[in-house]
Amino acid sequence: MKKIKAVLFDLDNTLVDFMRMKREACQAAVDAMISAELKMDRETAYTRLMRIYFEVGIESDKAFTKFLESEGHFRRKLLAAAINAYLMAKNDYLKPYPNVKQILQKLKKIGVILVVVTDAPKTKAYQRLMAMNIIFRFCSWL
Repeated sequence: MKKIKAVLFDLDNTLVDFMRMKREACQAAVDAMISAELKMDRETAYTRLMRIYFEVGIESDKAFTKFLESEGHFRRKLLAAAINAYLMAKNDYLKPYPNVKQILQKLKKIGVILVVVTDAPKTKAYQRLMAMNIIFRFCSWL
């Protein structure tokens, strides 16, 4: 019988619920912009913001700016409120799925090489892994 030598994992929506984190963080950003005087209802703002994310890329750092510009509401105060709220919520929801850390530890303990293969930008992937305190000795990036 052959022994498993390595296991490859995708990062987003495999080790962590990326889409839940994205939804919650964007909802927090919308709430913060509305509190900072964005004149738009919550559901409309959220739907339009998510549409922008899917147009410019789900990992884009420009989505809030493009959203505010496309709505004719760009103000630095709104942008700052969105970014701050997004980052706070992101950290609250950036948690590995249940048992992920224990399984990774067991695999590592028996000598299995653990590899992350992801299409996420390198820095953002590292940020997520580090925030969840999941460190891979060997990483592979596409």
